[in-house]
Amino acid sequence: MTGPDCTICGMSREEALSQSSPIHRNQPTPSPSKSPSNSSGPVTQLDLKPYDQPTQLDPTPLRPPGSWPIWLILIPAMIAIGGVIAFLTSQNKTPEIACSEGQSLVDGRCEPAVQPPSIASQVSGLGAPSSGTQATGLTIGNGGSSGGSSGGSSGGSWSVQRFYNDEPNQDADDGIRFLNQQQFPEALEALQKAVAGEPKNPELLIYQNNALARTRATAAMPTFRVAVVVPAGKSKEAAIEILRGVAQSQAEFNKAGGLNGRYLELVLATDRNDPQEAKVLAQTLVARPDLLAVLGHNISSVTQVVLPIYEAAGVALVSSTSTSIDLKSKTFFRTVPSDRTTGIKIVNYLASQAVKQVGVVHDQDNYSQSLLNVVTTGLDAAQIRIVQKVDLTMPNFDASQMVDALNREPAGSRPEMLVLIPGQKNRSVVHQILRANAQRQQRFRMIGGETLYNAETLAIGTDAIQGLILAVPWARDSAKAVQFTERARAQWKGDVGWRVATSFDAMQALIKALSPQADRQSVLADLQRLNLSPDQTAGDSLAFTNGDRAGEAVLVEATNRPSCGQVAGTGMAFCLLREGRSPKSSASSTP
Repeated sequence: MTGPDCTICGMSREEALSQSSPIHRNQPTPSPSKSPSNSSGPVTQLDLKPYDQPTQLDPTPLRPPGSWPIWLILIPAMIAIGGVIAFLTSQNKTPEIACSEGQSLVDGRCEPAVQPPSIASQVSGLGAPSSGTQATGLTIGNGGSSGGSSGGSSGGSWSVQRFYNDEPNQDADDGIRFLNQQQFPEALEALQKAVAGEPKNPELLIYQNNALARTRATAAMPTFRVAVVVPAGKSKEAAIEILRGVAQSQAEFNKAGGLNGRYLELVLATDRNDPQEAKVLAQTLVARPDLLAVLGHNISSVTQVVLPIYEAAGVALVSSTSTSIDLKSKTFFRTVPSDRTTGIKIVNYLASQAVKQVGVVHDQDNYSQSLLNVVTTGLDAAQIRIVQKVDLTMPNFDASQMVDALNREPAGSRPEMLVLIPGQKNRSVVHQILRANAQRQQRFRMIGGETLYNAETLAIGTDAIQGLILAVPWARDSAKAVQFTERARAQWKGDVGWRVATSFDAMQALIKALSPQADRQSVLADLQRLNLSPDQTAGDSLAFTNGDRAGEAVLVEATNRPSCGQVAGTGMAFCLLREGRSPKSSASSTP
């Protein structure tokens, strides 16, 4: 059978091919040399010559590729793409979101303040009073059901509990029970007796003042409510010190009659220094509109996680212990000097002693890394060499071997002093270094940060720590701190540490930010323009610059000088190092 191969165009197969699109004309057949270099085994070459497969062309009229007008292709494509973009934009647009009561703004969405069963053990407080001194106390952790608490609170209200009940105290147990039963006069009487029996327990003093506040509250004059987050259940020393500073400030405020007859009530909570627990806790706290602000959290790594939650809710967060230079937020303030201030103080001291080379002992903790960055930059500017860096988290770390290795270094590589900046978890490892150093004939002089400023360090012994220098936020024997130190000694029946002072200042700042019609927004605004004089704080004036406290750290030294007093059972104390004077040290560096 003869005839044209192309029944539509009337041309032979060869003629049809000669008139086809230039995209297909003269298309070379790939040669074996063009096969991929990473192929394995023989490569089968395909015959890709165009239109070479069918023996009978499809009778459907086809327009050869490339012959369509370009606008007929582009316009429908642009319309389709525009529709997709418009749809995606509408889906991803983030409107101004105002969450309803009992919800938190999380990742751009309003979500309920989810309360896992464990949250009931993390919060101690009562719901906001509905009228007069009445309120409903329903323990949270009940599947998210709402209690009868008023004031717009949701997610259930809270019951009062004791985080620290090491000593049997029937009066305390009775006082807590009366608080949860809303019998506030009875609670006040019982808690006054409980505090007399445990005068060093700040938690009981706080509950006594809460009972006083609820006794005096009316529908027209409700209590001011602030949450305080501590690492109870994880770091008892830090938690107790924070609570002591907070309790002393609250007690002084309430004893003076509050503000125009309105008293301060504190809700206590613990995050156990755990970032995930802290995140859930923060969402729970900001969902309670009756809470004006939060004092906390303890460590910088935890505070870093919760900052976005407080900022999104417009809640002021005032920390008395988080020092990292990475902590920045429009709603974040701190009454403790930042690591930048501490690092500068360390470097300035080393320069004043004409030190030329140092070793730095650190770990991977947020605090340690923050301070390490500041110290490294400062030493470089001061032309002081870091000849050795020691990471406490390295495998099989041995303190004695470290000290011996540094002592064997030649003069050009042996540190003149060691800078000790461990995180909280590795304080005990640094204590081993101090002991090992004391046992060597050649000893290193040492300087460090506030993680070593505690009774545990003093208990190591005179030989190990005599002359140890620390850059710290506050010193009890400074001239400006005398007035507060005397009040604190009388309140807590002994000397107090720096966390007590900075936590007192944090609560003083929040109290100063209160007003007759206080709300979250007014508290934030008043904190930003805060200016407290030394007689209103633990010794230093208090103002904030971008959330950081204006001022500087101070230097203390470990000493057994009788004039400095002694911490019970240690024979030692940390005393203010007078500027321009070198410490008397038994740990001298003698190459």
